[in-house]
Amino acid sequence: MIENHHISDDRYLAFQQNRLDEEERIKFLIHISRCDYCSERLAGFMEADTLPAPPDMKMNILAASK
Repeated sequence: MIENHHISDDRYLAFQQNRLDEEERIKFLIHISRCDYCSERLAGFMEADTLPAPPDMKMNILAASK
């Protein structure tokens, strides 16, 4: 799972795609909680996978909640 004391790109993707079994997921999360480098990389992987909100989203929510 961990190459050279850091998590491989394949493991980040497997985590994001929910392809790790329970034991692998626990090891992954323990490592992330203890390793700033890997924690920052995970944040980068997750950020790259997000979509920006539409520019009018706030206005639409406020209008719908009235």
